[in-house]
Amino acid sequence: MTFKRIAQFALCTSALFAVAASAWAADTDSKAASKEDPRIEKIRNFFLAQRSPLSKHAEAFLGAAEKQGLDWRLLPSLAMVESAGGLSYSNNNVFGWGNGRIKFASISESIHVIAERLTNGLPYRNKTIEGKLRAYNPVNSKYAQHVLGIMASIGPAASPEASAASISTTPAAK
Repeated sequence: MTFKRIAQFALCTSALFAVAASAWAADTDSKAASKEDPRIEKIRNFFLAQRSPLSKHAEAFLGAAEKQGLDWRLLPSLAMVESAGGLSYSNNNVFGWGNGRIKFASISESIHVIAERLTNGLPYRNKTIEGKLRAYNPVNSKYAQHVLGIMASIGPAASPEASAASISTTPAAK
């Protein structure tokens, strides 16, 4: 196979992946948004408080986390640390993935791809959040604690509706 054919194959493959990922991301985002989940508003308010343009992607952050079984606060926290909440990034790569050199067709695509990698990628698979964060940035020993602190500032790990349900089913004190 010539270099030209290899390059054409790589280009076609990446284009197909981008189209499929965009469609997949849009489907997941709409499902999360239709729930009117209060976590969407918490993510949006978190980014707005930081003057981040990522506030408009709150549904994508929650949808990707839900689909991959990740803590709903992890992806927004990583985006805040890695790109100042979308203020400093290129290639739609708000997570600094591949030292910022990896290109994504959209921010939504980057959110969904990184969520999938954090769930299924070899260095992250079957690890706790802290283990995933240590693998994400193994150089900075304080990185995991920094991201966990940002996660805590967004809200509690339990979803707000789960907390409300447990409060409403608790017998009233007499």
